[in-house]
Amino acid sequence: MKVAQYITAPAGETPDAGALMTDNRSFAEGVVMNIEIDSSKCQGHALCALMSDDYFTLDDIGHIASTSGEVPPDDQNRARRGVEACPERVFTIS
Repeated sequence: MKVAQYITAPAGETPDAGALMTDNRSFAEGVVMNIEIDSSKCQGHALCALMSDDYFTLDDIGHIASTSGEVPPDDQNRARRGVEACPERVFTIS
């Protein structure tokens, strides 16, 4: 689901006609997204894999098995959903 957000303009001015951003606005084309993973915080809830359509891999007991690194542009929204679902805050996006 794409979430749209309109940009407002100061009183008396009209916003730019192209001033519509979608939920992937933070990761514009050409911007690299990196995820740091602190696996020592993982408690095995598995919400990262569930919410990211299995972008993140888990070990046999449900703990994070993925490693830190760069996220390909096509996977950034999936990865971000998984990161945001983690109640233990195992992930850091930079």
